[in-house]
Amino acid sequence: VFSTNQGPLLTDALGLPAERITAVRFGVDLDELDGIEVSDDGHTVAAVGRDLGRDWQTLAAAVRGTGWNVELVTRSRQVEQIDLPTEVNHRPPVDRAAYLDLLSRSAVVVVPTDVRAYPSGQSVLLEAMALGKACVVTETPAMRDYVIDGVTALTVPPHDPRALSSAIQRLLDDDALRA
Repeated sequence: VFSTNQGPLLTDALGLPAERITAVRFGVDLDELDGIEVSDDGHTVAAVGRDLGRDWQTLAAAVRGTGWNVELVTRSRQVEQIDLPTEVNHRPPVDRAAYLDLLSRSAVVVVPTDVRAYPSGQSVLLEAMALGKACVVTETPAMRDYVIDGVTALTVPPHDPRALSSAIQRLLDDDALRA
């Protein structure tokens, strides 16, 4: 499984003994990321992902009226029912080079997710962290395996636009914290 919270679910659903289930966390290719030039423009907020676990509705509510520059890369069908605020520049999925460029120049990377049995957003999170980016993620049982709140990322409760907005603003306002 990809996170420890999945173990009990499989034990219950399949009757497997707990000792036969092991969490193997996602990782990133550090060699690929090693040569990427990283900067911090101090204002771009990046949000990337195309799996169905993303909570773009909460992101839209969190950034509305802030004046921030939010770069959202996801499938159009995932946001077609959402009234995206003017702060959000939505683009459909991009190639890997453009994705890594966006992460590398952003001030903050946001990974808003729903609560799911499987981790959602961990690849974006881990790649952003490997590039030294300040991250805000939804605190879910699956993400607990990947971050420590206030140490490796800021976490916010699920579906809480106010908390998400506050965490992003905190990072945008504090260069030292972001670093």
